[in-house]
Amino acid sequence: MRNAFGSWKPVLALCAAGVGLRLVFLALTTNLDLLRDEGHYVYLALSWNRFGFYPDGLRYLWPPGFPLFLAWCLSLFGAQGVVAAKLVQVLASASIGICTMALAERLFGARGALIAGVLWCVHLPLIGYTHTLWNETLFLAFFLPSLVLLASVLEGERRALDARIAGAAALLALALYVKDAPLYLLPVFVVMLVLARGGARPVEGVRRALLFVGVVAVLVLPWTLRNLEVYGRIVPMGSTLAENVFRGLNGTYRNFDLGPFQRKYFSEESPVGRSRPWFIETDGRPDWERAEGIANTPDRLAETTRRGLAYAALRPGWLIRSRIKKLADLVAPYSFFVRHAGLGEYEDTPLGGTAARRALLAWAVLVPVVILGCAIPGLVFALRRRRAADQLALFVIAYLGATSLLVSMSRFRIAMMPFLIVMAAGFLAGRAGSSETGRLHWGVVSVGWALLALLWWVNVPETSAILGIVWRGGV
Repeated sequence: MRNAFGSWKPVLALCAAGVGLRLVFLALTTNLDLLRDEGHYVYLALSWNRFGFYPDGLRYLWPPGFPLFLAWCLSLFGAQGVVAAKLVQVLASASIGICTMALAERLFGARGALIAGVLWCVHLPLIGYTHTLWNETLFLAFFLPSLVLLASVLEGERRALDARIAGAAALLALALYVKDAPLYLLPVFVVMLVLARGGARPVEGVRRALLFVGVVAVLVLPWTLRNLEVYGRIVPMGSTLAENVFRGLNGTYRNFDLGPFQRKYFSEESPVGRSRPWFIETDGRPDWERAEGIANTPDRLAETTRRGLAYAALRPGWLIRSRIKKLADLVAPYSFFVRHAGLGEYEDTPLGGTAARRALLAWAVLVPVVILGCAIPGLVFALRRRRAADQLALFVIAYLGATSLLVSMSRFRIAMMPFLIVMAAGFLAGRAGSSETGRLHWGVVSVGWALLALLWWVNVPETSAILGIVWRGGV
């Protein structure tokens, strides 16, 4: 980026501003309660420290990276290990900011990179993940630099080519140790490396792909062998699909942004149950159950997945309607930060006062709404331009978006946000909506905006309920 900006100063200044803002939020929220997966991660970390092995879980085979990171923090700093882990997350977020700007600069130039940096700085849901204990921040801190290096290779940069490929593969493997979601992106990356040989012989593309796959395989192999030893089955990293299938391909609609409100308030005014029935109701038959009777965890998870797919295959109409609902949940303007505020998690902090809570609510909702709206012209422009880096970003956005078709919650949007920020920055910088674009381009953009508005409409009942709770400070 130095050639585009003339200096690293703007990048470093924006990065410092973003990290500084996150440090402020961390300082104001040091004693938050652990919610759901946060508690599970800490339990696994404590088990690792106390008993010397990783106990896995009954319904998930989580990759070991994030619990191991927490175990190190707790081992080094004792009871303050949780705060230390959050501080590391704040510092690691610098990787997210720099890489978001790097991708934006590659696609939309220096102005696009600066706008992307500002959007990353002020994206409050992203900030929220640095002072809580979900694994998204650490995952993105590895995943994004991997894609930056991969994009440079795909676009023909020859300087230290093999080092770039190996670095991209190593960072992707580290990301997989934190979150196994990108595992099935590997075939896409391999195909892109084979095809993007930069005019060299076809064998060169194959060589690059083999180098990439080889480095990933070597780094993932130790945990794969551990799973083989423990369970007698080859599980490359983790297995979270089955539980997500149980929750997402079943008759009962579940949304993890909304469920905690019902458990806290037990009130008809909570967002649970306010969903538009047409999008979630099935044929009224009972839910199917997990395959709890199978002792071997991978086998149990495989059977659970099979039951969910069979259930969905018999109800194609419900499947389509409910997937529309899942997409609506993906783009809904609330987030885990808003959920925390609605549950009173910030009540005993300086963020919990009425004026601060309402201002933060507006901030947390408006920034993602602006980014989602502005990203659509950027996405259409990237699709039309067909550069290698564009295609890489589009594949990643599409893949991460597809993962949300099982589980309803805004958390799935977080991994997509750096890429959507890049696309929004392209539009705001004037690169994705210039005079060169014609009526067809803007026609497709208009369709995209209409679909986004439709998905927002689908979730109006839940959105109004959750925003009302936060605004009032309770039901």
